[in-house]
Amino acid sequence: CECVASLAIFVIPKLVQSYGANNITAADEHLPELYMNCTIMYAHLAGFEAWSSVREASQVFEFLDALYSAFDEIADKRGVFKVESSESYVAATGIPIARNDHALQMARFAMDIAHATAKKCKELEIVYGEGTAELAIQIGLHSGAVTGGLMQGSRFQLIGGTASLAKQVSATSERRRIQVTQETANHLIRLGRSSWLHERDELINLKGSGNVKMYWLGKGTKNPSLIAGETGSGSEIEFISSSDGELYEISHEMSGAERKRRLVNWNIGILHQLLKQIYARRMATVVRSLGHRQGEPSVLANLDVESAVSMNAKAPLYPDQ
Repeated sequence: CECVASLAIFVIPKLVQSYGANNITAADEHLPELYMNCTIMYAHLAGFEAWSSVREASQVFEFLDALYSAFDEIADKRGVFKVESSESYVAATGIPIARNDHALQMARFAMDIAHATAKKCKELEIVYGEGTAELAIQIGLHSGAVTGGLMQGSRFQLIGGTASLAKQVSATSERRRIQVTQETANHLIRLGRSSWLHERDELINLKGSGNVKMYWLGKGTKNPSLIAGETGSGSEIEFISSSDGELYEISHEMSGAERKRRLVNWNIGILHQLLKQIYARRMATVVRSLGHRQGEPSVLANLDVESAVSMNAKAPLYPDQ
């Protein structure tokens, strides 16, 4: 029925949104299922634990919601299936609809969210403070067979060695880099994307697999996912490339003056908001007081203080702003 389909949109959002509420019954009938050819991505934020430890819980959730919402938009655009998002963002291709280019599809998605993370973290630093722009995505991809199904009737889960290995690949990756296994690399080579692959100098030890060869994923760069250069001042500048070739600059080692400037701007922003709230509260109190003195009830006189704050929160503190 329609109410069940509507509820399912909230329970398993990406399954329904990507393939339509009308197909949920058909999808549910095939779960759990063994998907023979898919690519799994695990992505997490390097430095997130330290960053979140000095912030309010509400700020942490708001930040993740903003970042993951950006990922969700890219997933919808790329046709990527979102599995879950908590401390890690987990996605898959080749699930629930099989496709031969699952590795290529996921590689593009991974490059896109690496690019989006760099931009979003810098944008959100004015809201969440110093150190936000230094948060960096760390991504791992692995391809193979995996079992997927609804756990306890509502939560889609991936089970098996492919999913477990993808998580380890993410853990052994590096900041602002995308690491892929030989299995994923083989698919990309088959699809003519060997130039995106850059073999790591050392073997990586993975539990249950021993020492294995890994690759960095990066489009058209010698330093995968990043293009590094030197500025005139000698500080290192990095660029993250999206799958369509767009570059985004990241200051990897900011000067003391730059850090100070960003910290000052953040504090000015917070102080500005506080002053506007104080101004709004005082104006609401004055207007209400005048209304009572004149004995003439009016909309302004009965204005609730909190409503006034809300109405004025986005207004400039000074008329010329």
